Amino acid sequence: MPRLVNYSAKLSVNLRKLKAVRRAIIATAYDLGAVVLKQAISTASKDEYEYAEIFTSIARIVLVGCFQRGDEHQLGMIHLSFLNDTGKDAEWRTLITLVSVQTLVSATRLANTAFLDSKISLRSRIFSLYAGASWRTHTFDYATATIGLSTELAMQEQDHKSGPNDSFPLLAKNIGSSINSCRIADLPAIALEQTILSLVPPNVQMRSTVPLPDHPVLSSTAYQSWSNLNGIQILYLDGPDIEAVTVAAEQIGMDWARRQQESGSYYRPFFQFRFDATDSTSNSMASAVAASVLHFLREAALHSSVYHNILQDQYKLQNAWTDDDLLNLGLCTRPNDCRKKFWARLGEVTSKYEGPVKIVVTANNSEIYTSETFRNELKGWPGMALLVYEASHVVEVEVESENDMQNALIAHLCPIQLGEERIRRTLKRLESMDRKTMASVLHVAETYSRWPIQKSHDNFSLFLEIFENMTPSSTPREVVWGILRSIREQEWLACVLMWMTHGQRPLTEMELASIVSFQIKGQGGSMTPPDDHDVQQCLADIRSRIRGLESLNRGKLCIRPDVLKLMTDEAEECWVRIKNQAPRRTAEFLLEYLKLPSSQERLKVLHENYQKRVQRSGNSITPPMTPDGRKIIFYAVHALPHHLSKIETTGSIKEQMKDLSGPYVQWAKAYWAMSNPFSRPPKGPLRSAWSTWETSDEFELPKLETEHRIDGPVESLIQAVRDNDEGCGTHFRQQNCIGLLERQ
Repeated sequence: MPRLVNYSAKLSVNLRKLKAVRRAIIATAYDLGAVVLKQAISTASKDEYEYAEIFTSIARIVLVGCFQRGDEHQLGMIHLSFLNDTGKDAEWRTLITLVSVQTLVSATRLANTAFLDSKISLRSRIFSLYAGASWRTHTFDYATATIGLSTELAMQEQDHKSGPNDSFPLLAKNIGSSINSCRIADLPAIALEQTILSLVPPNVQMRSTVPLPDHPVLSSTAYQSWSNLNGIQILYLDGPDIEAVTVAAEQIGMDWARRQQESGSYYRPFFQFRFDATDSTSNSMASAVAASVLHFLREAALHSSVYHNILQDQYKLQNAWTDDDLLNLGLCTRPNDCRKKFWARLGEVTSKYEGPVKIVVTANNSEIYTSETFRNELKGWPGMALLVYEASHVVEVEVESENDMQNALIAHLCPIQLGEERIRRTLKRLESMDRKTMASVLHVAETYSRWPIQKSHDNFSLFLEIFENMTPSSTPREVVWGILRSIREQEWLACVLMWMTHGQRPLTEMELASIVSFQIKGQGGSMTPPDDHDVQQCLADIRSRIRGLESLNRGKLCIRPDVLKLMTDEAEECWVRIKNQAPRRTAEFLLEYLKLPSSQERLKVLHENYQKRVQRSGNSITPPMTPDGRKIIFYAVHALPHHLSKIETTGSIKEQMKDLSGPYVQWAKAYWAMSNPFSRPPKGPLRSAWSTWETSDEFELPKLETEHRIDGPVESLIQAVRDNDEGCGTHFRQQNCIGLLERQ
């Protein structure tokens, strides 16, 4: 890893020399070179002082036969195959050992995660080239050599019928498309784009690893009508299985890319946004709007100064408003998550657009939000055509007899005849279990043990341990909690689950390992920072002890949705204890952590450095300070209001936060630096931490009951402000708010 960092740093320095030319950069990498390039791009995205212009000048990224996807085992096998194919006669072949391959796989995974977390895919066009029939090695197939993003164009090598230049006949055309519009913009425009980028969550990798031309959705009447008709066509993908619905939506996107390549036209990425209730960066319309603005600026506006000037004027106008107006803005910038208003607004915009508009909508809970509910919301907009497709997994052929089912399971669970007799005895003992439950509990056991997907003696032993402990009455929930209770150090496990299920947002692996090792080490009452060895050991424990129960989403570690549904059962005492203790324990940890002398000093330095950026920006917007994905301090600063909102703030906490020289003043300054520049106080941080907390989105304002037709939560006031009801706003301010001038 140190060598990787050094190589990426050297690449960044060389790229920095190009910024004076003010031209768009086209970055290209082959096989293992992508690890260095991705790490360099990640570094450029995090270091605004040294490499900001490098990040914003990269217009195209071409990845030729690179290791893009796969878990640790898959990448290990692929790397080994690649090294054996390319190094048959090389002197370095003797260096291929288990340790060296594991190190290489670890570096690849870290670089891939950092690359996605940099959000470069939201602003630069990515081309992933994968193997065709004549490729020197077939290691880099579609599933390995593509990232799986809506903004990515995957291209397969073609036969060399007319020479090597025809391997990727559409590549040059796509790279050159609109490249002149990608010149490095002026600094205010760069700052504006970086600000919007900071408000948008990273792209989500598709679950589909290959295109499926025979997928039922592509031959459905609904999809054909949606594809061929003009006007506003909305395809609603319905169904009880969210996995099947998601895959259907992804196959539509892949088919869109395929059809564009077949027609010879350049690729126009489709806009995609996935709401995620567990992540504060993607659980609101505010995030969706920010993502759509960024997409429009990159794909439609083509760096036209008109669109940038509109947003710059909006920012400058906010800076010219009074304190009263700023308070109202703070209330009004939290969009109402009302679907009816969203569709009404979309209807207004698209009604003036003559071209076709294609929209795909999926829902996480189709029992509540049905197609009829959707249709009723669109009644006011007859120009919007709604088409419905019900997605479902392919129905498996039912096995006729119990004996046939047992033989099929043995063939699946014992592909190398290992332990066949023990499996057969256990299946015989569980034969009274119904088939649906059997399939569910086996899925849990296979996911956790990784058997038979990853065939090893250790994985098989772990599978047998789980499987042989089952009884005919076992349920999937009992199997999951049986696995969790078998993990040593239950206090450690409770801490991991607490942060994974009750954080403001999902944490990166390094953030989670740092917080858990810090909290476990401080159980005796002393808040002593863990050393690097403790953090690395905790990270290794997380990867080994809860493997299979977790998933990486946007570079963040999450409990898999199907596992989380089984875990969060009110009848499970362990879960109830975690749920009840989590709000208080997480908030108290962050409060104590931010008071540490080392944290205070770090916060001071962060704010001072950010203030220098603000001063250099002049009248232009300054992008907010963003997390680095590794250090606790960024999460602690940004997430504290969320955790405080889950508990009752005691008198002592309130006093310390109101103290103008108290321990949380530095937190308030850093929180301002990490806040949305479009809505934060323009003159700088508020004077006290309590005022900062009070004006955050997480702070719950009291309900209002006045003569000004207000009877309900603060959303009623927001509507009154939109209606320019000055009397209502004045009354609210007198009753509930302290003037912002007094706080500054």
